[in-house]
Amino acid sequence: MYIKGIGRARKSVEDPWRDITCYVTYSDAAHHRSIVDDSFRYHLELDLEYMKRNHPDHFTEPHNVARAIALYHHFRPQHTFFKDDRWEYIGPQHLPQRPPNANGPDFSFWVDSTV
Repeated sequence: MYIKGIGRARKSVEDPWRDITCYVTYSDAAHHRSIVDDSFRYHLELDLEYMKRNHPDHFTEPHNVARAIALYHHFRPQHTFFKDDRWEYIGPQHLPQRPPNANGPDFSFWVDSTV
């Protein structure tokens, strides 16, 4: 999966939001289930049991997995607020040609215009 995200980030609540572009690639949504759960519960403030019961497909939707990867593997460790506006599918040729800002066994993440 190759996804591009458009959003905003800032270091503190007093700072202005800055526009950012994220790029996420991953191969298996199931590897990221726990951070998707946490993202739904703590970032989006959703009722997790309701989501599991009524919208189980949301846990593997690419934009939700990409958001969780962005939050838990880059923005939270950097102590940065992040709001996503939209996500779109891209091909691998559209990924940045530099080392990722964060990566692991099943994902890579890049961000442009960091705060």
